[in-house]
Amino acid sequence: MRFRSTITILGFVLIATGFSCALLSQSQSGTILGTITDESKNLVPGVTVTAVEAQSGKRLSAISDRNGNYNLAGLEPGAYTLTAVLPGFETVTFTGVALAAQGQSRLDFTLRIAARRNGLMPLAPSGPRDRVVDIRADSMTA
Repeated sequence: MRFRSTITILGFVLIATGFSCALLSQSQSGTILGTITDESKNLVPGVTVTAVEAQSGKRLSAISDRNGNYNLAGLEPGAYTLTAVLPGFETVTFTGVALAAQGQSRLDFTLRIAARRNGLMPLAPSGPRDRVVDIRADSMTA
C-alpha cells in the first residue's frame, strides 16, 4: 500500500515536471510576421520567407498566403536574418532582426521585379494568380 502511494506521487511529480517544461519552452518562443507587397503596393502571395537564427543557424520558413501575409511562429529569442524569395522578383534580405522571449516582431517586405538578364525578362506575376487559362488549338504543325 505504501509502495503504491509512493509510485503515485512520483508519477504526479514526473507529469507536473513534464508539463512545466513544455509550458516554459512554449512561453519563451516568439513570432515574426508581416505582409509582402510589390512596388505598386499589390499583395504578393507565394513568397517563401525564411528566418535563420544567427547563433544556432536554425531555420524556419513560411509561404505568404493569398493576402501576402506570412507568419513564422515558435521562434526562439535571438537575432535573425530574414529572406523573401519569389521567382521573377529580386531577393530581399534583412539582417539583425531581434526577437525577444514571447515577443512579436513585424517585418513587411516590398519586392521589386528582377532586372533583365541576357536580354530576357524573368516571369513575374501580374494581378491575381488564381486565374484559369483555357488554351484550345484546332491544329498543330511542327
